[in-house]
Amino acid sequence: MRVQRHTSGSVRYDKRRKTWNYLWYDGPTRRSKRIGTKQEFPTKAAASKEVESLEIQPKTQSETAGDTVRSVTTRYEAERMPSRQSAARVYRSFLNNHVLPKWADTRIQDVQPRPVELWLRELPLSPKSKTHVRSLMHGLWSLRCGPASWTSAAIQSL
Repeated sequence: MRVQRHTSGSVRYDKRRKTWNYLWYDGPTRRSKRIGTKQEFPTKAAASKEVESLEIQPKTQSETAGDTVRSVTTRYEAERMPSRQSAARVYRSFLNNHVLPKWADTRIQDVQPRPVELWLRELPLSPKSKTHVRSLMHGLWSLRCGPASWTSAAIQSL
């Protein structure tokens, strides 16, 4: 099991640029925001108060825990859908006809490899199409969970 990171972030002074920066982790991704210069905020406490007023706080586990397959699918279509029209049409077809009817209201964290594997076996598709659907499911899962939470067994199973 992965160790939970400290969720409040930190304020750091960059001596080279002479600026205060707020650093935090948003899931597996490290984020940063420039707060201001030493002249604007002479102390770390002043910079920390500015961070609180800007409301730049990392998402807690409970805020991100409610993502369903439907919401991740919407994000996938906006961010990672292939730009080629024919490929995007096939992806949308797989999503609308196979993935969403079965998994739409399931939380993405609750999608486990074994049930997906059994479901794929039951689909009335050719083996190549099943592989494409499997790859699409893996893309949805990786979009939500990110590479830091992948385990080798989960990657190979999905």
